[in-house]
Formats: sequence, structure tokens, C-alpha cells
Amino acid sequence: MNKINPKLFDHLKEKYYRNLLSPNDEKSYFIAEKGDRAEIELFKIIKNKIPKSWILKPNYWIQYSRTNEIDIIIFTGKFVWLVECKNYSGVFEYMDGNCYRNKKPINNEISFAQNRKNAIENILSDNKLNGVPVYSSMIFMDNECDVKNDRDSGIELVMRYRLSRHINEMVQRYQTLPDYFDNLHLEQTIDRYRINHPFPPKIIPVTLFKEAKTGIHCAICYSYLLKNHYKTIECQDCGYIEYKTEARLRTTAELGMLFYHNDKILTPKNIVTFSGQVKEKDAFLKSLYRKWPTHSSHRGVYYHNFGLPYEAIRHKLKKSK
Repeated sequence: MNKINPKLFDHLKEKYYRNLLSPNDEKSYFIAEKGDRAEIELFKIIKNKIPKSWILKPNYWIQYSRTNEIDIIIFTGKFVWLVECKNYSGVFEYMDGNCYRNKKPINNEISFAQNRKNAIENILSDNKLNGVPVYSSMIFMDNECDVKNDRDSGIELVMRYRLSRHINEMVQRYQTLPDYFDNLHLEQTIDRYRINHPFPPKIIPVTLFKEAKTGIHCAICYSYLLKNHYKTIECQDCGYIEYKTEARLRTTAELGMLFYHNDKILTPKNIVTFSGQVKEKDAFLKSLYRKWPTHSSHRGVYYHNFGLPYEAIRHKLKKSK
């Protein structure tokens, strides 16, 4: 199985808080940050308002004729729901088959959404599941965004103030449809066409390791102002309290993600240096020993580099010995 690369935004964010973001990357980071913030919020809102049996997957890439990314795909057992998230400000218009933002032409996001919907419908048809309905919604998360359209595109355009109502409508639609399908079967069928995202972050040279800001930062607000307790650390800015073991694992994952292309970056020395925990070296490495898989070479022991954020690999780490 091919190694999964970190999302561009996750990589840029860690570079930003480690003072490794180049001036050329700053604009990309802040654009990505706005979009990612909206996607996370939308995911949480939907998850809290739908039946627990529905399966949600964010940032879902498929390969069918062409490469497509679906912001959120939802398997319900009665239909598949594709959700696209936009965080535009101003006015979005779909007129005469074209898209405009504040009167200026932009990429045809409606056409892209139609392509994604067609791809899922074709996948289902190829697997003799052509009776499964596929719905597609484009959600505009900015409260100040207005949406205008002059035709039915097959994509439901939903402004922020209508989001809760739209989710309720999807739940009601689910309740009226016959229960012929199994949502896990639908998921497994489409998962066969799922691919790793094809645009990995720009590789940064290992020599930049020495320039990275060291230390453990808050998992919520990224502040480095932390108060040390016996088993926990407390953020002095937002008040978030995290177990030291979790913080150590998370920081190790962050180093691995920054240099995701390097399988041997996670040496005990590099990890302790990066975390700024030289005084607690033994306790830090003990926490890793209990959880994190290691490899040996003629140069010594190093920890497996998943190259992903801690949230993405938590389930892969071993249980405490």
C-alpha cells in the first residue's frame, strides 16, 4: 500500500507554527486556513445533526476516468450524499452555465460538482447499484455570502442560514426512502476507487530541522506558553489541558509530518531536540516506547514515520504494554 501523504494545509500549518513558512507560502497558507476552518465546522455541524448510522468521510479522493476530490461524502444506506464546502464572501452566481464571484468569472465549481456526482453514479452503476440515489450539495459557509442562480444544475446550493434546514430535509428524505442498501456495502464499493490525494506538500530539506522552532505547543491554539504539571500540561493562553503522553506522541507526529518524505527522521535524538524536552528525555522516550513502533538499522533505532498528523494515526499506535 502506498504511503499516505499529509494534507497540504496540515503541512503548511505546522511549518507556520515552527517558523519554517517561506514568504511565498504565506498566501497559500492563509487561503487554505480559511477553507479548512470552514470544512471542519461544516463537518461537525452535519455530524451532530444526522443519524449515528450514517458514515461521514472528509477529503475523499477518487479515481474514475479523472481525479476528483469530495469535501465530505456521506453513506446513509439509502443514498449517497456529496457535500462541497465553499467559504466565499460576497455574491456567488451561477448564470448561463457559468460561475461568477462578485461579477467576475471564476472556475466553474458547479461543473466540477456535477463531474463528481456523475463519477459516483457511474461507480454505483458499474457495481450493479444503479438504484442508489446520489445527491450533491454545495454549502456556502460565510454568513455574508449571497447565492444567485438561474437554472437547476442538479447541485443544491445552500447558504449558511439554510444549513440546518437543509440537513433536516436530507434526514426526512432518508426516512421516506426504502431501506434496500447497506451503508457499509456502499462505502466499501466506492472505497475501491479511493486514492491518496495526488498533490503532496512541497518537500522541505532536512537541513531546515535545525531552524525549526522547538518545543511542545498547545493542541488547540498552538501557543507555546504551557504550564507543566505532574501528568499534564496546561495552556496559559486558552486553558486547554492535555496529558503529557498525548502531547509527546502528538509532537513526534508533527516532526514526522514536517519531513514526511524522510523515513529515518524520527531518531530519539531528533525527537527530544524537536520537542525541547531534553530535561525530560527519559520520560519522553518511555512514553514513545509504550506506544510507537520502532525499526532498527546499523545506525541504531528510529521510530516509524507515518508522515501524518497525530489525529490521523492515533488508532494505529500500539496499546500500552
